[in-house]
Amino acid sequence: CGRVIQESGHTAKGLLTISLHTDYTSTAKTGAWLVVDTDYVKCGRSVCFARSLVKADDEVIATASGTFKVIN
Repeated sequence: CGRVIQESGHTAKGLLTISLHTDYTSTAKTGAWLVVDTDYVKCGRSVCFARSLVKADDEVIATASGTFKVIN
């Protein structure tokens, strides 16, 4: 999650993880191709938020959300 915030053009020198939460909703079969789609939700001056979907062969198997402290 934090990597997407840094790559989005945010000018933070660094990010510290405040919270990282993962919910597993299903399992992946052995050999399944895993894809993680991550978007940043919002960035303020001191805190940023992001969320992710983990997919196995186009089926969502997990979701994640993160809150990060901006280091300037």
